[in-house]
Amino acid sequence: MSKNRLKVTAAGGAAISIADKVIKNIALLGDGFIDIDIKYIDTSRADIDKIEHDPKDFWLVESEDFASAEIMGSGAERKTNVKPIMANTKKFLDENGFHKRVPTEYHLVVASASGGSGNIIQTMLVKHLLERDIPVIVLLIGDSSNALSAINTLNTIAGLNNVATKHNKPLSVMYVNNHDFSDDTKLSGVENANKAIFNTLSVLALFLSGDNESLDNQDMINIIDQSNYSTIQVEPGLYSLTTYAGDVVLPQGVIPTVARTLVIDGVSPDINLQLLHHKSGLVTSDNVKDIFKQQFPLHLVSSANFFTLEEVNLKTITDEYYSIMNNIKVNKITGTSESSDDDSGLVF
Repeated sequence: MSKNRLKVTAAGGAAISIADKVIKNIALLGDGFIDIDIKYIDTSRADIDKIEHDPKDFWLVESEDFASAEIMGSGAERKTNVKPIMANTKKFLDENGFHKRVPTEYHLVVASASGGSGNIIQTMLVKHLLERDIPVIVLLIGDSSNALSAINTLNTIAGLNNVATKHNKPLSVMYVNNHDFSDDTKLSGVENANKAIFNTLSVLALFLSGDNESLDNQDMINIIDQSNYSTIQVEPGLYSLTTYAGDVVLPQGVIPTVARTLVIDGVSPDINLQLLHHKSGLVTSDNVKDIFKQQFPLHLVSSANFFTLEEVNLKTITDEYYSIMNNIKVNKITGTSESSDDDSGLVF
């Protein structure tokens, strides 16, 4: 059993699905990986009712006045349930015992950036966790396949960045854009993205286990929350947290800051990056060695500027949408020059 625990909160319908199809499987990997607890929170029961779960692990966001019928989701409109979500998120953390930093616990908050409820819940949970000085990683699922999804994704990223900067924290975000994994169908894109999430979180679960030689919990906290460094100064804001096997290849313009590396005997921990800080550890679990086989060295890299590039990509899509909308003239049909209309709307 791992020395540490990863407390996962799945916020919203997409996150509930990811927790059920992906994260539960990571919890089954066995020796050498961090133990995982999963909680669920949403504004409706539509998605939680589709999966097997312990009812005590699900929190339904109550309506604003706590007296009317339950909220029935947000329908991809992010403003719909902001007030009840804000009223519920602190209570969710309090009732689940997330009051302060625990040396052997890490937190992962999962949500879709393109939906209506999950990303609002996620942002509020992150805000309160940062206030409590609890190390938190964001797993954010973006989507740029249509205008509304791209707008929601961009605004979610901007909101998380606001929260991080207002709390003077570098916030670690693991980001996947479903549209980047699409080929002939949207479903295959989601499935491919889920495979990528599984691979990424499997490596994260290894790094956070506490079972690796020479990488202690403070080493891992320092890469998740780089404000813990005092000698080096890391600006607050969003930092992409990415896993690699072998060589690290970053997009042009992305600047690495801090990294951790895991190896087995006979493998070099060298990393082909200039970094503010790098530390390596040794995997001792035979189970882990068997699962990853020839993939070592494994790297966990924090980088700046990734979300600046993603902002440009998303704004390109949203600008195209606004350009199209400016050319729509469905409300400017007047009929013939001799026609007239009556109070009912009929034109003669």
